[in-house]
Amino acid sequence: MKYKYNDAALFLQGDRYTFNIEGYEEYANYDEDAAHPMTTRVPMAGTIVTINNALSESQAVFIEGNEAGEEPGSVYELKS
Repeated sequence: MKYKYNDAALFLQGDRYTFNIEGYEEYANYDEDAAHPMTTRVPMAGTIVTINNALSESQAVFIEGNEAGEEPGSVYELKS
């Protein structure tokens, strides 16, 4: 059975999907010129990425500097 929403596929929870994703860490060097730092992008090869539906009504994502002290980007379940 196939489900579509506005011609976009819906994904089933727990099913495995394959995506081509590129990730990197960006570093800025301010030593030479603080107004124009030299930036370097370092690929994150071999990193496992888990994608969750952070837009659902029952989940939320911790932001940077959150009061709970949790890692930014981690997901938690909302309590009703």
